[in-house]
Amino acid sequence: MELKLSSGNHTILDSGTVIAYNNASEISFDVKMDDTFGFTVILSFVEAENKLQKLETSVVENIITFTCTNFNNPIGTGLPKAMELATFNDKKVYFNFWVFELGQQSLKQVSYTFYMEK
Repeated sequence: MELKLSSGNHTILDSGTVIAYNNASEISFDVKMDDTFGFTVILSFVEAENKLQKLETSVVENIITFTCTNFNNPIGTGLPKAMELATFNDKKVYFNFWVFELGQQSLKQVSYTFYMEK
């Protein structure tokens, strides 16, 4: 069986669920588009006393870091729409994720999807 997924005008490259190793662990995705191009996406989680949720993005060379502050809602917190990460073979590559906290001050469960324009 061969299964190809798409959503809208985008091919789904990969989609899944990851549970962080512990409540202080980052989650890292090493993405290799081909032998000549790849990048890394890191999800870093921070708890702040002010309880405000915030998402900061930084890019250093081929490493894209999403710092997720107070993403600790058991019903989930995530991106309202997919974010553009890169261009590969003249097609844009996107990423979306949703974070669930599995109990107070506990592990993070992340559902994610990588997309590419058709």
